[in-house]
This record gives sequence, structure tokens and C-alpha cells, in this order.
Amino acid sequence: GAIGGVSWRAVRSGFLVRPRLQGDRVLLDVSVIDEGDAHEGGGRLRHQGLKTTVSGRLGEWITLGGVDGSEAAHGQALLGAATRRREAQGQLQIRVDRP
Repeated sequence: GAIGGVSWRAVRSGFLVRPRLQGDRVLLDVSVIDEGDAHEGGGRLRHQGLKTTVSGRLGEWITLGGVDGSEAAHGQALLGAATRRREAQGQLQIRVDRP
């Protein structure tokens, strides 16, 4: 007979935002989760999470986070020099409007 098999695991990745109104302001409870296979292998699962609260005015864009980075590399070659530069920028924003 056959030995072994396939096993499945549910993993999650993403974020959840729960708004709470306070007058003309909104509080955003933000939960971020990232699960996947651990680097060690052996069927281990990696779990990372973050919970935070941000606030802003109703109808305005609220920044939840962003990326702002750059990388530069310089090298010498027999017949000259080489330069490489890479930049990454971006923001994640959310807006809550009154229903």
C-alpha cells in the first residue's frame, strides 16, 4: 500500500481595520497578520502579528504605514566602474466616510 500523504494547513496574510466613531473623528483598530512556513522547515509554522490604533478626521485620508527606502551599490571592474541604485516608496492609506 501507499505510505505518506498530503496534509493541508490554512495560513493567513493581510490586515483587518475596525473603525470606531467619536464625533467627527474616527479611531481605526488595525490588526496585521502574516503566517507561513518557518525557515527551519520540519512542518513548523511562522506567525507574525501587529495590533495598533490610529486616529483621524472623518472624510480625510489616514496613513496606516509606508515604505521609504533606497539601496545603492558601487563596484570596480577591470575596464571601469558600475553603479546601481534602487528606490522604493509607497504608502497605505484609508478613508472613512459617514454612512
